Order: sequence, then structure tokens, then C-alpha cells
Amino acid sequence: MTEGDLIRVNFYSVSPKFMIIKDRMAIKLPFNFYQFHEEGQNELVTSMAPAVLFSWPISQNSDFTSGIQYQHSFQEDYADQLGFSFGFRLSKDVDIWSVRPELGLQTEPSSFSFFYFNYGVAFFYNFNLNKN
Repeated sequence: MTEGDLIRVNFYSVSPKFMIIKDRMAIKLPFNFYQFHEEGQNELVTSMAPAVLFSWPISQNSDFTSGIQYQHSFQEDYADQLGFSFGFRLSKDVDIWSVRPELGLQTEPSSFSFFYFNYGVAFFYNFNLNKN
């Protein structure tokens, strides 16, 4: 691979999220899986990426959210990453489910010499484990 080549990466995450301030601030503790595809080889990398999220309501069924996260890789060959994200939550009933398109930017905090741009769509479902 040479400089400037694109690397194909599939990303999967399982992420519990905890409300700190209703509709304004939350933390999430995702366990991430990255599947890298390059030069005919596949590699799976796992990480944890605790994040703080801040939300601003747009309407009753949508909001704008930004966040900051620190991602720690469990493989020695991969550096930790500092990430920033921006997205929108859209739904007919945000208390039960939502779809969230997001844009993000990641970098290695040790150097800030390069940045990764990423995008994706997340689906959220509230299991309501705190039923009364």
C-alpha cells in the first residue's frame, strides 16, 4: 500500500448509553470491531471508546448531537485515537427508537499529524431496562 491509497473498513459497535442530563448530555461505552480489508488481507481490530455526547433538540422528534471520544485499541499495532462526531437523531418516537446519520473525525492524540474522516448510520432501540 502506498501513501494516499484508500483502505476499506467495516465498523461494528455495541454501545450502552447512559443519560446524565435528560435530552442534553450522555455517556456511552462502546465496544468496537473494525474489519480492515487491504491488499487481499482481512484483519479484525477491537477497541473501547468511551464518549461524552451533547445534544440540542431541533424538534420533538429530532436533535443535533456532537461528541468527543477516546478510543483505546486492544491490539498493540494500533495507536489510540481521539475522535469528534456530529450527527442528527431522527425518529417518529425518539423514546423508543431512532436513526442517527453521523460524520466524524479521528486523529492520533500523540501527534495530530493526520486525520481520518468517517461517516455512518446508527440505529438505536430503547430496551427500557428501568421499567417501574
